[in-house]
Amino acid sequence: MGNALYRKDGNSLVRVRNLRHKDGASLVRDKGVYRKSFTGSLNYGDGSLNETPNGYTNSIYSGGALWSQVLTYAMGNCYNARFLTGTTRKVLTRIEIYGQFQTVYSGLNTYTLTEPTSSSKWIKIFIRAGGMTTGVYVGSLKIEIHGIMHTLKEAVEQSHIEPLVLTFSGANSGPYYLPNFHLIYSGGTTGSGNYPDNDILLKTKEPITAVQFYANRAFNTTYDGLAVYQYLDQEFSLSQWEISLARINT
Repeated sequence: MGNALYRKDGNSLVRVRNLRHKDGASLVRDKGVYRKSFTGSLNYGDGSLNETPNGYTNSIYSGGALWSQVLTYAMGNCYNARFLTGTTRKVLTRIEIYGQFQTVYSGLNTYTLTEPTSSSKWIKIFIRAGGMTTGVYVGSLKIEIHGIMHTLKEAVEQSHIEPLVLTFSGANSGPYYLPNFHLIYSGGTTGSGNYPDNDILLKTKEPITAVQFYANRAFNTTYDGLAVYQYLDQEFSLSQWEISLARINT
């Protein structure tokens, strides 16, 4: 095939740029710009395990490979979810605490995003209490889409988000988690815990404009709070897929 970079197109390999050698180094002759494309069948399941404790652990492919890294102490439906993050992300909540979090207040509150999420992007809702917040629980979580609040379960059933929703609560240093965090999916209450860090990963179909949830107490205002991240370069699936390169300029 010669010195070139190829991408897979069905059962064929398509040359996307040529290489030449000089003094043992490979140099790009074609200076085109390429982006990653995900090919094959992305499998988001049917959502039937979203309310099952430990239902997705060691079942998620990230970057095309099965992801197996877990924390020692974990609850939720996916004990791998803490590590399922992209390298490029956009923060969609106000930065008020510790350089990255928005203040979480006691009671039922709505946290409007600084801008709507994009469609077809993975989002992480990070409810951090792992700094100095104790005796805390959360519940009644909803996301706003087209001005209407939905539980995550309702959003899946109404096709506003993809059916694969991952939940995680835990820590590496001890049993610091919310014991029933998987119930957050249907708007339930998580049970109480000390110093829990909590992640929810979902993929949008339509823009989300706000997150709403109940907290039984205000979070510590030095280290803890809410962050919503939009990942720009990540994909997750319940089965393997392939990554190819597609040219975006000529």
